[in-house]
Amino acid sequence: MNTAGTSVMKSLIVGMQLQPAAAAAVNSLPAETDAALDVLLVGPHASARSSLALHFALHHAAESGLPALFLCVQDAVEQAVPLLPYMCDTNDPDLGLLHLKYVRGHLDLQRLGCCLHMLQAAYSAVVVEDMSGVVKTDDRNTLIRTLALLVDGMQAYRAAHQSRCPLLEPPVTAATASVCLGRRPRHGRQAAAAARPTGRPQTARQQGR
Repeated sequence: MNTAGTSVMKSLIVGMQLQPAAAAAVNSLPAETDAALDVLLVGPHASARSSLALHFALHHAAESGLPALFLCVQDAVEQAVPLLPYMCDTNDPDLGLLHLKYVRGHLDLQRLGCCLHMLQAAYSAVVVEDMSGVVKTDDRNTLIRTLALLVDGMQAYRAAHQSRCPLLEPPVTAATASVCLGRRPRHGRQAAAAARPTGRPQTARQQGR
């Protein structure tokens, strides 16, 4: 698998087969000296968010040789399996670096966020495959609290391991993202930053405060 490129955009689309013009544009992107570590992936339904999340995890695993933690709902991911990156087949050894952890709801993610600093394993990336598929509630505070706990947990994990392990969280739609961005939680850190929704997934840096 091709693992060239270090920017957030490159690590998201490294598994795609791009047209020459698009590939040239991506290659011309400047290197990020302060790469975003907490990333919110925004896009409408059926815009390949889950596949991009998988590509992101596999890219970081292949580049570092460390496993990537992929958090998902078992039934959902089995009903709509993300596509493998271009030039990656089922025999690719990098797939062995993908550590799946099934979660049932937002409480599982919140508990994980509170315990991330105690993880002994060194991960190359932590990816939540479908945030709003896990947080099955219309309570915006629950969604924001879950995001904030994950971001705070990742900051503690990085400090404990002295690493730059990124966190990627794809909400289902831009409307879900607007819930995250519309109000700051009363505790924890701001869990997301604004991104304009279009027909393609976008990334937004999640700024701490």
